[in-house]
Amino acid sequence: MSNATAERELDLLRETLGSFPKVVVAFSGGVDSGLLAYVAHDVLGSRRCVAVTAVSSSLAPSEHDDCRRLAKEWGLRWREVETYEGSRPEYVANDTDRCYHCKSELMEKLTPVADAEGAVVTLGVNLDDLSDHRPGQAAASERGAVFPLVKAGFTKEKVRSAARRLGLDIWDKPAAACLASRVPYGTAVTFGISGAPGPPLRRSCPSRVRSHRSRSGGARTRRDRRRGPAGRVPLRHGRPRRPAFGQLERCGRSRRRTAMTSARVKLTFPADLVREPIMAELVRRFEVTPNIRRADVRDEVGWIVCEMSGSVEGLTSALEWLEDVGVEVDRLDQPLEG
Repeated sequence: MSNATAERELDLLRETLGSFPKVVVAFSGGVDSGLLAYVAHDVLGSRRCVAVTAVSSSLAPSEHDDCRRLAKEWGLRWREVETYEGSRPEYVANDTDRCYHCKSELMEKLTPVADAEGAVVTLGVNLDDLSDHRPGQAAASERGAVFPLVKAGFTKEKVRSAARRLGLDIWDKPAAACLASRVPYGTAVTFGISGAPGPPLRRSCPSRVRSHRSRSGGARTRRDRRRGPAGRVPLRHGRPRRPAFGQLERCGRSRRRTAMTSARVKLTFPADLVREPIMAELVRRFEVTPNIRRADVRDEVGWIVCEMSGSVEGLTSALEWLEDVGVEVDRLDQPLEG
């Protein structure tokens, strides 16, 4: 994308936001709502723009911390509201429309804020989101929310590109689904995952996301993906620290010495991931090369057997990421070795 094109798209977003007298931005700390909040504040200023973060049991504490940090760094007028989606029986039932009831709860808390401000509620929905199963978008739209990124023609790729162009450090931040999304559909979302009484999910459930910085500046997060009473805790690598210019040559020499390896795996994709470009994203993120040997892909489930090659670190991260997004990974060979 040329610089001129990217600037035109940002100008269209600015024009879209500037058409509103005032806005309330639903701010979760991710790249979509982050770009929206940043540009809205830039165009409208603090008097006409307020970013609001919904705090509940389904919000990971690390995401809450990110919202607070970014609001301070960007000079946003920022506030929090408490939401209680867990008090809604339809949400607890965890059917495929759970997100509809979650977003309904959000809008019930944001609407009074917007009314008091004389503002419209804006959400960081992009064009790619419209093709997914997102019942929450319908709930928000029914209650008067608008999607400026959609109107300005922003896909997820364009959102990241624009955020990077503006110097926002969240431009490559991985998507972080709410904690309730780690519970399979049909399994009730209760205070204790087994159904026993207990403190709220964010304090008791091991799915709580914990991020901690390593000496190299990177981060690793742990997320428990529940399967019945037991759970698996895959590891997901966060963004590594980008090297300073003077370090690039040393990084190149180090990369050339990186040990290479391969792994033979069977990957099973549930129905909600069958049509997602998982393998393309895998190659883009981790620079691994998959060689597909066998495959059977249907609407309800799909599987492939493939040999993956790459660096030990890249391949390990790739397999952990696959599990993290919901793909079942079965190793058909020995553990990775350098």
